[in-house]
Amino acid sequence: MCRITPAYLQQASNPDNEVATTYVQDYQSNVQESLCGLLQAQQHHVLCLSSNDKQTSGHFDKEVVGQQIQSMAIFETVDFMQCAYSRSQMFEVFIERYSFLVSRVGSPRSTARETTEVLY
Repeated sequence: MCRITPAYLQQASNPDNEVATTYVQDYQSNVQESLCGLLQAQQHHVLCLSSNDKQTSGHFDKEVVGQQIQSMAIFETVDFMQCAYSRSQMFEVFIERYSFLVSRVGSPRSTARETTEVLY
């Protein structure tokens, strides 16, 4: 939802005298919706490699690509992922496993997400 009408015009054109939202409220609402969507989405990581230093199409330089693969530690990352070292967990599972750390940080929060944010 994108609102470009100033608040004073919204109130004047609102026949039911409902309280019009401000830009800040709309922004906060949109940010919250976006964050909720990100949490529910399946995460994918994309790495882009340059095929050469000269930015010419159709030219593949093995040395340039090899240097990029080495500097990004792509082979090591693939090995970790194949061994299942790298994975994501739901907040509840994370808290269940690492709840002993929460008492060191402070009192547990009302939701698993809030508790997880304290640990980060």
